[in-house]
Amino acid sequence: TRIVVSGSEMARGVPSMGSPAPDLPDTVDGYRDLLQGTNMSNFDGPRVYGYVKAMAALYWASWARRNPEYHVVTVSPGFTRGTSFGSHKNLPFVARTIYPALLTITGWLGKSQSLEQGAKIYVDAMTGKEIFAKAGSGTFIAAADGQA
Repeated sequence: TRIVVSGSEMARGVPSMGSPAPDLPDTVDGYRDLLQGTNMSNFDGPRVYGYVKAMAALYWASWARRNPEYHVVTVSPGFTRGTSFGSHKNLPFVARTIYPALLTITGWLGKSQSLEQGAKIYVDAMTGKEIFAKAGSGTFIAAADGQA
């Protein structure tokens, strides 16, 4: 049985987009504080998203070790055009305006991929094809920085 978890490059940072890797704690108390938000002086959506995706990847890697009868991979298809990314009404107007243009420009530059290409990555993960044929259970697979 295969389990595919939707991940994000933000879990390990995307330097080319100015997003540093999440500074994950090294103690249980540190994780508790992070999950409760007690160490965050102000809300930064992309930063929090990176922490959430990093902790999810760690959780599923741990779960995979405890449940070897399942094959678990956390997958991020990379920057994918044709999704509703950046269109949420709670985002500031400027962000909702810039994100669609950014996706178009990154497509021209070969730094993002089509919705079909992004979906194929998930299908390959579910069926164990391409790069996923050799990926160990608990693995996190994402696009290289600056690539789709």
